[in-house]
Amino acid sequence: ASGDVVLRRLIAAATGEGRSDAGRSGGLAVLGADPRTGVSVAAVPLPERRRPFDMGHGPLAVLTFHRRGAPSAPPAETLRRRYALTPSEARLAVALCGGASVAGYAGDNGVSNTTVKTHLRQLFAKVGEHRQVDLVRRLLSEAVAEAA
Repeated sequence: ASGDVVLRRLIAAATGEGRSDAGRSGGLAVLGADPRTGVSVAAVPLPERRRPFDMGHGPLAVLTFHRRGAPSAPPAETLRRRYALTPSEARLAVALCGGASVAGYAGDNGVSNTTVKTHLRQLFAKVGEHRQVDLVRRLLSEAVAEAA
């Protein structure tokens, strides 16, 4: 699908098109012909209670864009210390922040999807998030805050 179509789908998922905050999901996508050098886009619902100032009514979403290949994820060792991650969990977290998919990571690292999903569940528990997009958003936002 074209970049415009992909963005529209992400925005629709994040804004929920009439659903409550609980029914809005957001998502991740990569724009561009080459997934290694394209642009990663994350769409995250902005809950009504989190609006920083009067932005009117209706669903809102936050979109973040990241050129793939550019460093932005916190170092694996930092994540290991902060969240008591295993080396495998930390490597997965860094890869997800870089736009890797579960299947892509599994294939690139010679492990099964089941193994990666097990590590992902452990990441959710240790970081305190329940969805992949929220996990990535949190880790990237912490990296940005530390760099500022």
